[in-house]
Amino acid sequence: MAKLPYMQFYPADYQADVRCLSMATRGAWMEILCVLWRAPKRGQRTLSLSEWSRELGCPESEVSLYLTDLAHHKVGKISRELVENVEQITIVSKRIMREKMKQMLALKRKQKQRDTSMSRAGHTFVTALSHQCHAEESESESESEEELRKKETTLSSSPKPELDDGSRGGVISTRNYRAEAREVLEFLNAKTGKHFRPVETTIAAIAARLKGQSAETAVDVQTCKSLIAKKARDWLPDDKMRGFLRPETLFNRTKFESYLGEVSA
Repeated sequence: MAKLPYMQFYPADYQADVRCLSMATRGAWMEILCVLWRAPKRGQRTLSLSEWSRELGCPESEVSLYLTDLAHHKVGKISRELVENVEQITIVSKRIMREKMKQMLALKRKQKQRDTSMSRAGHTFVTALSHQCHAEESESESESEEELRKKETTLSSSPKPELDDGSRGGVISTRNYRAEAREVLEFLNAKTGKHFRPVETTIAAIAARLKGQSAETAVDVQTCKSLIAKKARDWLPDDKMRGFLRPETLFNRTKFESYLGEVSA
């Protein structure tokens, strides 16, 4: 534990504790408290009589008198032990030990609060992302049956030739969007290990994204595959997001462009 630059001092408690001591012993006790505060194990120090004499800056005979006075009036806790024929004197300040324990408990409480706050923040982020994906699903499913029937009718009819913008010499090209949509769906199944069936609503949604609203917004099969691969890398490791790797989410008409922008980036 890091050392504080100061020692908490309670004048009323100190005077009550040392009132029974002589003035000389009171001064010695204050010096001892400072030594205990700087000790490796705060609030407790074990030294020989000669070492205590050097710490307090007075003869050993005076130190013995001070320790006897402190032990007699039970100011602090003093114990003696013989180690290798040398008497070791341990002095403990209960007040410093209590304050040390309170500080440790306060630090543990703060750390626990920080850990809880970080956990809640992460949970909130995942929940918000999950709600966003649910909203996208609901919007996709809200397309009217009439719109879907119109798409199915258009896609079921024979493909009509569409003129290029002239960049390829005015060559006429045709595309079978339903066949391309099936290829994209098969790639999605292979990439995610799922088994989405080529039902009309699914094929219609993918084909609509392939065709786009105009020639400028149309995309090819490879672009859709790149989008699927990108979202699979992002979402497959996440248990909550893995479930959104499905056609109604990836090819939602309002979010498809934003997902496509991620691939371009």
